[in-house]
Amino acid sequence: MILTNKLIIFPFLFSIFPIILLYSENIDEVPVTELTIPLILTFLIIFPLFIVINHILKSGIKAGIIVTFLAAIFFSYGYIFNMLQETPLFYLDLVHQRYVIIPFMIVLITVVYFLIKTKKDLTNFRSIFNVISIVMILFLFFNIGTFYLENDSSIDEFNKIGFENELEEISFINKPVYDKTFPDIYHIVLDEYTSDKVLLEDFQFDNSEFIDYLVNSNFFIPSNPHSNYPTTEPFLSSTLNMEYLDVRNLEKYDRLETEKRISDNFVMKFLKQNGYSIIIPYSGYGPHDRFYESDANPCSDVLFLKSRFMTELSRTTILSYFAEKQIENERRYTQLCTLSELQNIGEKYDKPVYVFAHLFIPHAPYLFDKDGNPVTPQSNKLRGLQGWQDVDGYLNEIQFINKKMMNIMTKILSESDESIIIIQGDTGSSILNNPDISDYMKKRLSILYAIHIPNADTKSFSKNISPVNTYRIIFNNYFETNLEILDNRYYWYTDSNEIDDNRFKDITEIID
Repeated sequence: MILTNKLIIFPFLFSIFPIILLYSENIDEVPVTELTIPLILTFLIIFPLFIVINHILKSGIKAGIIVTFLAAIFFSYGYIFNMLQETPLFYLDLVHQRYVIIPFMIVLITVVYFLIKTKKDLTNFRSIFNVISIVMILFLFFNIGTFYLENDSSIDEFNKIGFENELEEISFINKPVYDKTFPDIYHIVLDEYTSDKVLLEDFQFDNSEFIDYLVNSNFFIPSNPHSNYPTTEPFLSSTLNMEYLDVRNLEKYDRLETEKRISDNFVMKFLKQNGYSIIIPYSGYGPHDRFYESDANPCSDVLFLKSRFMTELSRTTILSYFAEKQIENERRYTQLCTLSELQNIGEKYDKPVYVFAHLFIPHAPYLFDKDGNPVTPQSNKLRGLQGWQDVDGYLNEIQFINKKMMNIMTKILSESDESIIIIQGDTGSSILNNPDISDYMKKRLSILYAIHIPNADTKSFSKNISPVNTYRIIFNNYFETNLEILDNRYYWYTDSNEIDDNRFKDITEIID
């Protein structure tokens, strides 16, 4: 009882609670080490603030209550502001920083005034607040501990997944390290870039100029291309490991496991062992930037937060407006930087390069007009809350990225027409409003898919090509492997939460 009756710990525990809460809600995505900086910064601010207020008011309890209210306002402001943006008040133009801050200030001033004026004994408040804060923190630790106990592998270490046995089955070609015999390989993922068919039917947009350019540049384009999965993580994991997620005999499909398989994937390991430099421009989307085999990560040099956890935490605070602007600028920078790097990477290396570039174009929020000029979305659009149905924004970014891709492809192919180039959407567009669920599934999985693969007989695999077979086909044609070409299968999630085998639905018959 000494802990709760004598010490004043509640302002410190209440202050760190939002940080640990956010971590617990995203534990499958965030290394525990990312808690270090925000916790240290919180203590460095809260402790001196408590000391100063205690010195002024001559009351540790009053100082603790004020600090607690300040922390509550600081960490809850972003939540409340974003919540208000989803209400009718937003459309009445009443949700602005200058308006929302007023009630927070009124509450704070009222509390401070009461504490200064009151002569009441507040000793009981100390005990009550101490107990409440301890229980809240212990509850979070219990949930975190339970999660770790229920998962065999450590989340924060993102342990590598070994593919040694599978690699041993492939006959490696031991080329000299600086042998340029192998072609450069570019894999460009354009997030949510749908097929030309869907663009025409659902968006009334004719994409033939871009498709014709690709065809005339000797790209092979399947007649009816679809992603094997409806979201980014399983798409990347399946594509970069050349197999379906559900054939690994996983007891449960979850995001953590999928992200691990992205980080330590078969394709990059194979190419690295065959003398390739692995170049991965920074995408700005946490798990997609943790590739164990990468040799260089351009475009990460000017990022301020560099941590997806810090980014999301800042969005919950009173600094959310400035955080959103910073995130907007960083995201725009990373896209433009990646597009610039793609034109010049091949010139920087003597040995063959494998370049994997994940661009969040044409994915909401839409930050560019059709000419590539910056577009500033409303703050809630940066989160995608109001941007998913912005058809004009989507089509503007389609036109912008088309122009950039044509310029980049022309440059790459002018230097070496032997380069292998993959351009594909990970999924189709989210801007779909079809009440027919089967039609919706088909269009959600419908993607742009173009591959420049010189010296390969495209007729031999034209019916079998889907993202899961992309590298099986490339490796068989260029690396003397004899990998089986898998039957095309397509899957759908029936639940947006943790997905187990019962919620993972095979919809191949619908797609075919």
